[in-house]
Amino acid sequence: MVPVVSLLALWGFATVSTAQDMARLSRVRQVDAEIRTPVAAALTEIQAERRAAVRFLADPASGEASALEQQSRRTDEAVRRLRLGDRHTVADSGDYRTDTVARLGAFVAAAEALGPARKDVAARRATPEGAYETYTRVADSALAAEGALSGGSDAELGADARVLLEFARAGELLSREDALLALPGPRTADAQRRLAGAVEARRTLTAATARDLPAAQRSVWEAVSKGTPYAELTAAEDRALAAAPAPAPNPVPAAATSAPAASAAASAAREVRGVPAGWDSAHAAVSGSMREVRQAAHARSAGRADPLADGAFSP
Repeated sequence: MVPVVSLLALWGFATVSTAQDMARLSRVRQVDAEIRTPVAAALTEIQAERRAAVRFLADPASGEASALEQQSRRTDEAVRRLRLGDRHTVADSGDYRTDTVARLGAFVAAAEALGPARKDVAARRATPEGAYETYTRVADSALAAEGALSGGSDAELGADARVLLEFARAGELLSREDALLALPGPRTADAQRRLAGAVEARRTLTAATARDLPAAQRSVWEAVSKGTPYAELTAAEDRALAAAPAPAPNPVPAAATSAPAASAAASAAREVRGVPAGWDSAHAAVSGSMREVRQAAHARSAGRADPLADGAFSP
């Protein structure tokens, strides 16, 4: 009789534990579907719009106004998925913590307030640097909203949430590099320092977080980091960082400048101007891989083995 009672007690404990696991899994899925996934999608569109805006302003001859307008509409559509009516967000309807509600509301409000900045960009009243700063603040707000889901001992997105958030920050730093490289003219010492900061922070954060990714995604990222696009990306970064900042203007009489010296000066100017060769394709491949790795890890977290599949309710 005692063994039977013991078995029943163990089965009862397993039943309660499994029910709790199911409730946690259901909550992770809800949070991922209602907030995390649409915030990540909106951040991707904001990053794309920042890139388009900076490149539009950097090239006076650019005819990409219609493409920029289309990207703005995609951004607005992504942000609208986080709205409930005119005054609320999806966080107001899901029993979320106050911090989550506040941060998501701040992000949505910041994204919806881009209208005046967009008009300045379209009319070329804005500077590339100003547009970069405006969009970067909105991107920071998006990451802050996700951070509210990822912190503390009871992270709403599960145990891997913090490392995946930091991996997303590494992706944002890569996007910033892309925008900074598009700034017009030879890079000043200040611009070169900002680019160097973004590159070094991206490399450090990527290396640190990749080690803590779930095993399957860690293997995928290791393959990406050893691939050709990643090698091309880091080589382009190295070339941009090795270029000397543009010197202060110092007019020299034409007669005093030899042809080889003039050619060398022109070559040096090209090295500190614009996007390095091979950057665009490498950036597209690597940034896309980073998003895929992160999305797969979140899908794994939200879809971990169903307790029912283990027969936990069968004595």
